[in-house]
Parts: sequence; C-alpha cells; structure tokens
Amino acid sequence: KNVDESIITGVILYQNQQVSILSSTQSQFRFKVWEYFFDFQNQNQFELIFSVRNPNYIIPTLISYSLNANIPPQDCTFDQTTGFEVKNMQDKQIRSINECIDTDQPLSYSFYFYKDQDDYNNELLNVQFIKRHLLSDFSPNSSIQTVLPFGASLIMGIIQDSKGGIRNITQQITVSQYSQDSSSYYEFINN
Repeated sequence: KNVDESIITGVILYQNQQVSILSSTQSQFRFKVWEYFFDFQNQNQFELIFSVRNPNYIIPTLISYSLNANIPPQDCTFDQTTGFEVKNMQDKQIRSINECIDTDQPLSYSFYFYKDQDDYNNELLNVQFIKRHLLSDFSPNSSIQTVLPFGASLIMGIIQDSKGGIRNITQQITVSQYSQDSSSYYEFINN
C-alpha cells in the first residue's frame, strides 16, 4: 500500500522516563535531539523509540535505538587578570578559560570578539551571517593575551573536547576610545 500514508511517532527516553515526543507524516525526517531534550545529568545514554503506523495495517512497526550523547565541556568560566573596562590599543587583555569538566580530553580553545551584543544575538538567530572576529583559532592553550579595538563589547570563548563537543561562554567588556600620539602608538606596538 501507499507509504505516504505512514505516520512516524518518536519518543525520547532518558533514565527510563519519557522526556519528549516527536512526530512526522513524512516518510523521512531529520531532527536534532538537543532541540527536544538537553538536560543530561549523570549519564549520557538515551533511547529513541519510533513507531511507524500505516492506517491500512493494524499493527505498527516499532524501532528502538540506544544512543550516547556527546556531552560538551561543563562549568567553564572566564578568568581574567585585567579589568572589564579597557582602552583600545593600549591595555593588553589576558583572558583564560578555567574549571572545564569533561571526560573527553584533551580540550582545545578558540577566542572571538563581537562589536556589540546585537551582533552576538543576531548570529544566534541567523548563523548564515557571522559577526564574530577571530582572536585565536583552536589550540590547546586555554588563555589569550591580546589588545582589543574600540567598540568591542563581548568576548566569546569556544571550548571543544576530543569528540567534537562544543561549549561557548561569553564575557562582557567595555573598550573605550584612547587617543595617543604616533610615537606612543609605535612604542606600544613594538613592546
């Protein structure tokens, strides 16, 4: 009979408890588990159970999968050795990411800045328009030393574990305008 009449219903079970339901009338569908459930606690194993039902038949087909979620690094925090208010092209910033908990070692770190909170929020809503500016690409170094341009207001650190789990953390910062003569500028750059 006609496959297009099939109804697919899925249940996400975590620790033997139903945590979410999903359904589709398509013969295929894609979904992201974390759009339905992301509150993993002591274990990262969950179960997907699908029922495929065609109204032309009496008994539905059941399919069950046990999966392990890759939990990204947890409890990461920014540590700083300089203030939240700095002057552009003058104050060197040192930012470190500490206290990450993850069993999938080693971790790698990347740092970015945004001109304002709106750029960050817009990127969250529409990932096709990247507004971040790279400070440091992924490396095993969990800290960065840099100077920031005038107007930068948000620093983002990305922590990635060895299995690709990613955690983003952000920190607000105020970078004010600093005017200096050219000799002071060259001295600063060369140091």
